[in-house]
Amino acid sequence: MKLSQGFGVLVITLFVLLDGPVFAFDVKVLGTEAMPLCGIVDGKPSGVAVDVLTASTKYGAPNFEFRLTLPWARALKMVHEASSTPVAIIPLSRSPKREKIFKWITPLVPNQQRFATYGRKEPLKTIDEAKTLSIGLLRGHSAIPLLKQIGFTKIDNANSTESNAMKLRYNRIDALLDSVWILAYSWKQIGENPKDLQLGPVFTETVIYLGSGLSFPDDVAKSIANAIEQMKENGELQKIFDKWR
Repeated sequence: MKLSQGFGVLVITLFVLLDGPVFAFDVKVLGTEAMPLCGIVDGKPSGVAVDVLTASTKYGAPNFEFRLTLPWARALKMVHEASSTPVAIIPLSRSPKREKIFKWITPLVPNQQRFATYGRKEPLKTIDEAKTLSIGLLRGHSAIPLLKQIGFTKIDNANSTESNAMKLRYNRIDALLDSVWILAYSWKQIGENPKDLQLGPVFTETVIYLGSGLSFPDDVAKSIANAIEQMKENGELQKIFDKWR
């Protein structure tokens, strides 16, 4: 009898301490090397989005298992092929082409995409001015369909942001288009001073999302979104952003 009573107290105590939904699995998060948003540093997952998701587990989100060394096209394919295992993807930008084929779980990081040049007399002033230039982008980048739609024809794809940066540094392309977070970080990673990168016109004001295929469980998605919202309200989200600026 005493043992049963003790066990009952233990169970009740555990439920009180957990205070929220309990998930018996991890969410697998796929992605590519796109630091400082996400990637691998010293053999471990790192970046703004990784820190945000990791911290969200304190607010009721599930644990996350990161796989961030995939080619972007492969990561996109895998997230749509996921069935019984909850699989998400970062860093995902919202676009008309993607709108109906992804579940947009939660916004993670505010973002701005800009053109950038190096070694010109002055930065680009307009988007039209960039149309005659060769533009480096990560393969599968969300901006590519829109660039083609408005008349860009010289689009150079690369498998990593550092490859793009090297191409610009050694005049193999004329300009880059990417997140301001990624532009500065990748330029620094190739040994250059980010202050020498000439930021030009804004292409889009956007947000980096955690996205998934349409079969991703609604209850799990809601727990993640609620956790991020709590972090926004209490200031923890901003502290993470400030750490990476």
